[in-house]
Amino acid sequence: MAPKRSKSKRKAGKTVSNSTRAGTLFPVGRLNRYIKQGRYAPRHGASSGAFMAAVLEYLTAEVLDMAGTVCTDGKKKTIQPKHINLAFRSDAELG
Repeated sequence: MAPKRSKSKRKAGKTVSNSTRAGTLFPVGRLNRYIKQGRYAPRHGASSGAFMAAVLEYLTAEVLDMAGTVCTDGKKKTIQPKHINLAFRSDAELG
């Protein structure tokens, strides 16, 4: 008699979040939900939240990098809101 096979194709294991799959720190599932609730378009793709998470992560890293530079130029160790404001104003594309 042959051993019984399970009918499910998925292997039993830990679930992997969409953020882990996309390799981002921002929550892909939450951004998908916000896109759906915001009614920006009647339809959106499954990867739109992952793309948005990647863009937001890039912009955040860029702004914090510039604010850190402004902060060290002022001989401070903590980034304050004025450092972020100065970073935005000093950059031609973001300003």
